[in-house]
Amino acid sequence: MRRVLFLSYNFPPMGGGGVQRTVKFIKYLPNFGWEAVVIAAEDKTYWARDETLLDDIHKSTIIKRYRPLSPRFFYSVLEKLISREFSKKVMENVFIPDSRIIWAISAFFYGLWAIKKHGIKLIYSTSPPHSVHLAALLLKKITGLQWVSDFRDPWTINYHHNPRNSLVKWFHVQMESKVFKNADRVICITEEVRGKYCDDLDIDPERLVTIYNGYDPDDFVGIEVSENNSKKVVIAHSGSLYSNIYPKIFFLALARCLRDNPSLRERLVVKFLGIMDSEIIAEIKDSLEDNAVFLGYLNHQNATVEIVSSDCNLITIPFNNKLSYNVPGKLFEYMATGRPILAVVPPGEVANLVKLTKTGIVICENDPEKLSDKIREAVFEIEKMKREGTFSPDVEVIKQFERRNETKKLCGLFDELIDGGPGR
Repeated sequence: MRRVLFLSYNFPPMGGGGVQRTVKFIKYLPNFGWEAVVIAAEDKTYWARDETLLDDIHKSTIIKRYRPLSPRFFYSVLEKLISREFSKKVMENVFIPDSRIIWAISAFFYGLWAIKKHGIKLIYSTSPPHSVHLAALLLKKITGLQWVSDFRDPWTINYHHNPRNSLVKWFHVQMESKVFKNADRVICITEEVRGKYCDDLDIDPERLVTIYNGYDPDDFVGIEVSENNSKKVVIAHSGSLYSNIYPKIFFLALARCLRDNPSLRERLVVKFLGIMDSEIIAEIKDSLEDNAVFLGYLNHQNATVEIVSSDCNLITIPFNNKLSYNVPGKLFEYMATGRPILAVVPPGEVANLVKLTKTGIVICENDPEKLSDKIREAVFEIEKMKREGTFSPDVEVIKQFERRNETKKLCGLFDELIDGGPGR
């Protein structure tokens, strides 16, 4: 069994979709001749915690967690002494590329120790935070080991990325370029992201590969769900909603649809699972009234039960060029539920994946009035599927996105870099 050093700030008991990707890779590595030695953060202030994710980690897995000095201390002091705006400027202009850079420096030194002590054959780093890749870059330079960098979200083409001045922007671009040009393989989360980086950066396209998120069939074993035989149509939305990615047009159209169709208002329930800005909750409550139910953040096991129990699962993305690459991880778990997906999204990979797998209804519309009509038609179609049992996804295509299969691709990269062939 060969060992790979996993550098990942986010790791259980932290929760969230990004953590799940790393955990599932580590779970299935031994199936293909690899095991992980993990360097992670012990961040007790992280916004999401999910102890259930630890169940997927082999007891023999070597994990080194540590709690670094956090720049948030300086942030809070400056905020009290001067202002929040000034504090933000200092954070963004001093701690580059992100506030985890202090942890990344420590991860580098722990990485040197782990490589020597545990016979590491290869380095793997995953972001965000992107400072993790800088630690991996230094480790590669000093040890000469092969390095695979995994971008769960892109760096400078991310919709969150908005440097306040040209100098900071320049530093980000330079750091990103160094990572892409020195990593032996770079994993992108979607084909669109891979294509964008291939166009923008002068690197060999063969070094950029796409490994999507996926689903783990084990997560669905033992879930007992009684069929919803009532006339209510339950739609679940799993995932966080923040002001910068809030699909306002969709909720305006849904409110209009309910207002124009009183009988539909009596039948429809929309459940929201995940962290949401308070302003968004208030706005949705005001427009959807009793048709909206807010369950808050749930651990992965409980969230899985909710999406399996629904009549339909919702994914909606604003029409924004910076979001066109976005394929939320929940999409793949939706595919595995046996429930139809309602995808209200711009043309792109999400729409294509839902069509490819025949897992639901795709609406690519940004006009509130037209969208309202299409939502009404979609709900009628969902009711028909529920009543007549006509939902028929392409199970064989969906299986391509099993976590085990995605891990097989990852280990294929490891084997190719180490010895040009399958692992022994």
